[in-house]
Amino acid sequence: MSEILFFVGTFTDGRPYFDGATGAGIITCVLDTATGRIEYRHTYRNILNPDYIAYDARRQRLFSIADNLTAAGKVVAFRVADNGELKLLGDESSRAPVTCHICVSDEEVYTASYVESCLTAHAITNSGIGELRREFRYQGTGPNKARQEASHAHQSIIAPDGRQLFVCDLGSDKLWIHRIENGRIAAAAPTFFQMSAGCGPRHMVFHATLPVAYLLAELTGNVIVFNWHTGQILADLPAGAASAAAIRLHGATLFASNRTDHTIAQFKLDEAGLPSFAGRFDVGGKCPRDFNIAPTGRWLVAGCQESHQLAVHELTSDGLYAGRKPQLFPLQTPVCIVFGGAP
Repeated sequence: MSEILFFVGTFTDGRPYFDGATGAGIITCVLDTATGRIEYRHTYRNILNPDYIAYDARRQRLFSIADNLTAAGKVVAFRVADNGELKLLGDESSRAPVTCHICVSDEEVYTASYVESCLTAHAITNSGIGELRREFRYQGTGPNKARQEASHAHQSIIAPDGRQLFVCDLGSDKLWIHRIENGRIAAAAPTFFQMSAGCGPRHMVFHATLPVAYLLAELTGNVIVFNWHTGQILADLPAGAASAAAIRLHGATLFASNRTDHTIAQFKLDEAGLPSFAGRFDVGGKCPRDFNIAPTGRWLVAGCQESHQLAVHELTSDGLYAGRKPQLFPLQTPVCIVFGGAP
């Protein structure tokens, strides 16, 4: 594979929270996996703030948030053409403003909304996005009076066993846990794990084979390592300053970005899945809200929200930053990156 498609979600109108947003919509690009060079292919413009997107390779579909920052947004389904062009299939209400994350299973699409701490579950249909099946609203507070005055759902993610859905709640320092039954979220009220006070859970990822998960705490900049079967915290490691953003795991390397100092921290995992700090590197732009690693493992692509560019970093064969200057590609207000398939 010498070329691979990827998609970039952008902020098109950040008022009243993100001044300076000038994104055009969802951008389709191609990454040359031999050189790290990026080429532009398409823009889908008729969408407001597609600030989180998820690719469904099996169905060749892209699901996106259309994030209205002052009213209920939308969850949108697209068919992805072979050349990466997006064709609208349909949309449904996300039921709350500031919908900041989307997660796709075989049966349902889940959205997490920050301000009203709302999780929705919509059916996936042959034609795109279906009816609302479930809606949950969370409650709670934390010790950070400025950011934890109420519950704030920030991410939903399906456990590797496919039987649980975890929701990171930045406002209450909780991980809410929903049962998945026959591919659908259960109606029962969720249970939860309590994380470190004041940490502000933002995003998490799972180890591929071990019952270990890695949670990025936005308010402290730490990575919290825990057993996702029991909730036992195994480690609590600094990854950067406050305003941590995205966490990704590729092979035995864990990465976490920070928007305050514009860096990405990297950790190597041992056989037990425990990370050890392996350094940090400057992303090459401002505010790395998201990044992702190409499936080949050689290139890390970071979206620099405030400097309006993508930064492409080469990784070594063991998954660490290679130390070379990044290649920069201009793109307005990038905030989410997902990889697709061959163009």
